[in-house]
Amino acid sequence: ASTHFSLEENVDPILIGSYVYFPFTRGEFTGVRELSLTATTETYDAVEITEHVPAYIPNNIIEITGTTSEDVIALLSNKVNTDGTNQRNELCIYKYFWSNNQKVLSSWSKFNFTGEIRGMQFIESTLYMVMVNNNQTHLVEMPMEAGLTDDEGFNTHLDMRVKVAVTQNQINIPLPWKASTTDKVEVWTKDGAYLESTPTDLGAFALTLSQRISEDGYVWVGIPYTMKYKFSEQIFKAPAGKGSSPSDFTKLMLRNLALFYNNTAAFKVKVAPKFRPETTAEFTSTVIGASEIGSLDLDSGAFRTSLFTKAEDTSIIIESDSALPCSFQSAEFEAFTHPRSNRYNS
Repeated sequence: ASTHFSLEENVDPILIGSYVYFPFTRGEFTGVRELSLTATTETYDAVEITEHVPAYIPNNIIEITGTTSEDVIALLSNKVNTDGTNQRNELCIYKYFWSNNQKVLSSWSKFNFTGEIRGMQFIESTLYMVMVNNNQTHLVEMPMEAGLTDDEGFNTHLDMRVKVAVTQNQINIPLPWKASTTDKVEVWTKDGAYLESTPTDLGAFALTLSQRISEDGYVWVGIPYTMKYKFSEQIFKAPAGKGSSPSDFTKLMLRNLALFYNNTAAFKVKVAPKFRPETTAEFTSTVIGASEIGSLDLDSGAFRTSLFTKAEDTSIIIESDSALPCSFQSAEFEAFTHPRSNRYNS
């Protein structure tokens, strides 16, 4: 044996490109290693790709799959919660990107679903899953293709989304799956307009619109969900030798946030400092008196909002509960620094 690493025995390692990925148990959580052959020494080494999130992935991983088409890996856990439920409705996603033999992107995220995942497999850029929801078994697909849009140039983001053909003056929308009493099913037109609707009966297969369809075409029907992104704590780094390192002798006060977005309709920025009430700043691309009815105006630019809080013990979250698209490129923080002492190199 050339190497010896701990691994999770309930799931087989997967080969993606020239790397082998396998999970291992770390107490109540799971780590993942990336096994490769070192070109210079021709020895095998397994680098941990979860070292920056050691307490993020739950233990008891039962399935792992990935694709080289989009450089994505998905993991499924069967961990039992304290209330007796399991975490088979949660999918851990690893997104990475290599550039000139250097990994420039290594990010983890989670998707939470309304049903339980019983099996999953990538086919090219699409993740196919067998899910059980409301005592029904569904075969669902999750496209991971970058830049994928509908024919209108944007996506309507809904869970369990289906395309339903409609005719003029129609007020009843049939559903191909059964909704539960807690599901808030929404109807959106292809132009990005929201249509008010109510279930014909609790748990029924149809919705009744509060207004009639204006013309023949189709609508998107599904369950809305909330997208959240939480910023890491902003840290001031003082010069140290030829580089820099965090300094605890400088007070950092955040002043403003500039968020750069692209082809976006709406989102919220929530700031929750410790011992202070939460504040919310909202953005919408709709301009009263300028936007045209029956069309969706997606905007690109920078959204600036005030923070005026300490960097520590402050939660800054981008949130979107709308089915309309939102996309972000980067963010800039404007801050005050108050050094209490100076650092000198010995």
